[in-house]
Amino acid sequence: MRILPLLVLALGTGVPALMAQDDNPGLREVNEGLYVSFGLGAAAVGVAPNGVPVPYSPSHTVPTLSAALGGRVAPQLGLELDLFGWFNFTGDGTVETVSTLMVGGRFHPIPGSGLYLRAGAGFGAYVLQWEDSWWQNFLDDGCGCDPAIATDIGLAWSAGAGFEAPVGGGFRLGPSVELIRMNVSGPNGYRQRIVNIGLTITFDDNH
Repeated sequence: MRILPLLVLALGTGVPALMAQDDNPGLREVNEGLYVSFGLGAAAVGVAPNGVPVPYSPSHTVPTLSAALGGRVAPQLGLELDLFGWFNFTGDGTVETVSTLMVGGRFHPIPGSGLYLRAGAGFGAYVLQWEDSWWQNFLDDGCGCDPAIATDIGLAWSAGAGFEAPVGGGFRLGPSVELIRMNVSGPNGYRQRIVNIGLTITFDDNH
């Protein structure tokens, strides 16, 4: 009969202790929170016609910019909106740009390690225009300059990985690598492969 009082005593002391742990925010992982990332990098780009089993054209490397706005839906998973831009001043008075807009996810396989994996899908656009027109449109937004020489729009997807280390104040900094594909359909369709390597800084309001 002495077991029952001991059981009551154990429950009486153990349950409040568990409740105290649950009420302590320092002992819980935060499931929600916004984050924003910006990246500066360089990307090699290759092009190949659709439906033709040939390798991609020789790649050339140019600067890139990227940004992401997301929120965590689980301790290790975030959903985000990704922007990417590639800029090539050809030297003959024209500018090539490739830009993508995707909905993606960011997964941290090992919590606290700084390692993350990314993937996304959406749309991409290739634009070729005169350099003077590009600068004027970039600075003035609608200057009435010459229209683009060529514009192609297609489906795009991406996959990549990165590592971030805390640098204080909620900021994390580290390298990243990403593969981006864009497929343009139609009689003159083609596919583009972009391999981007960069440096990313992320601000997380929960760190």
